[in-house]
Amino acid sequence: MPAVEELLSRLTLLSFSEDVAKKSGELLAYLKKEGIVLEFRDLFIGTIALVHGYSLKTYNLKHFTKLSGLSLFS
Repeated sequence: MPAVEELLSRLTLLSFSEDVAKKSGELLAYLKKEGIVLEFRDLFIGTIALVHGYSLKTYNLKHFTKLSGLSLFS
């Protein structure tokens, strides 16, 4: 089995779904109301993890701690 296929067989791919889009909008509205700026890619990455019930491994704690309820580890 080629290495890429082997890797893909062991991964769970999380999609950007309608639920993720709705939750991203809610979080973006809240962040804007609070005057908090978050890059949209970080918002989408964090929201995908949040909606699917996953923790996020990151070295960018400064950005992702802005998303309430998101479990992080570095």
